[in-house]
Amino acid sequence: MDKILIVYGSLNSVPSPEGAAPAKVIVDTVKHFDKEKFQVLSNFNETLDAATFDTTIFHHVKPTWLDKVFLFFLKIRYRYWQKKDRFITAQEPQLLYFITASRYIRNKGYKKVVVHVSPGLVQMIKLFNPKCKIVFYHHGTSLHTKLSESQWQLLLDNTIAIFGVNQAAGDLANEHFKVKLPSKHYFKIANGVERIKTYTKNKYSNDSFQILFSGRICKEKGVLELIKAYKILKDKKYIISLNVAGDVGTKRGLVAGDRYLDTCKQYVKEHNLEVNFTGFLSQNELQKWYNKANVLVLPTDPKLSMEGMPLSLLEAMAAGKPLIATNVGGIPEVIQDGYNGFLIYGIENYAEEIAEKIDKLYLDKELEKNMVKNASNCYEENFTTEKMSAAFLNALKKIGYVER
Repeated sequence: MDKILIVYGSLNSVPSPEGAAPAKVIVDTVKHFDKEKFQVLSNFNETLDAATFDTTIFHHVKPTWLDKVFLFFLKIRYRYWQKKDRFITAQEPQLLYFITASRYIRNKGYKKVVVHVSPGLVQMIKLFNPKCKIVFYHHGTSLHTKLSESQWQLLLDNTIAIFGVNQAAGDLANEHFKVKLPSKHYFKIANGVERIKTYTKNKYSNDSFQILFSGRICKEKGVLELIKAYKILKDKKYIISLNVAGDVGTKRGLVAGDRYLDTCKQYVKEHNLEVNFTGFLSQNELQKWYNKANVLVLPTDPKLSMEGMPLSLLEAMAAGKPLIATNVGGIPEVIQDGYNGFLIYGIENYAEEIAEKIDKLYLDKELEKNMVKNASNCYEENFTTEKMSAAFLNALKKIGYVER
């Protein structure tokens, strides 16, 4: 088949009711393409409403009895540790989806495939379709921490290219692995987001300086450090507000996330703070909070997480908001320190540094005004969905997937 198939390796689906960033990137990328040349494949989800997406582009597969038979034979052929090593997972639901997707590819005759998220799916596709050409699309900065040397070698052998959302992932992989990533094998494709309709601050009744966090509430995101920074500023009697937009797992509650959220709320209560925890928000609801904000803060814990290219930073810039975030992963490829925001360089107990950066914006309205302008310009120049789609298409041309 001449169409290029884009496959989402997660058990979620595209479009994703869970709000997963990679799924959103896929949707925003293909909307600018010729639908006759691309198709998206992902796992079936009963909550999807077929009226909300183009069924000629987005296809969802459910396992058949024959797929389950192949899973049975896979379990006989590979021991647990062998499955874990070859497919990066031994979880049966994930392996069954890998088999279902791989057999779909074979049955439909796809020759060119782009796999998002799961390197294990790359290996499964090759098992069923040895002649299939595969691109792996990585959304984080974790290739060097998630793969062993042998898994890395297998990924290089079974792909004609690796696409990543930042340059840091490729650079760190080359520092870590013995087998180096050829420069012609790696392509950076920066994430992009839709434009956000902006309003003047006067549209809102609350005149306080608005600090916004947007994302999953978990230890890795460092939300508690932001709340501690907020306390430091409140102790200075600043007229400020903190809004924490998101939930512990978008629409799903996760045990560890629930505990961390409780810890954050307990700290708020103990120190008599007022923090607005919005819970999960739709994209339209979230845009209102971006408009209300003076600054977006992403206080990722550098000891626990390596960010890829967080969509919250790009969405905030699309609304013309300055950024403050920790200096990890691909974030320095988004924030030009002192231009469109500030980077946080602390590794531990960095709440005070966050407070210092917010303090600068709070006290210097001219600086805030310049950063608002710079954030908008930076977004338009680098992080629109059109820019992302164009970079993706250009990379496909360079590897011969599409004609120049």
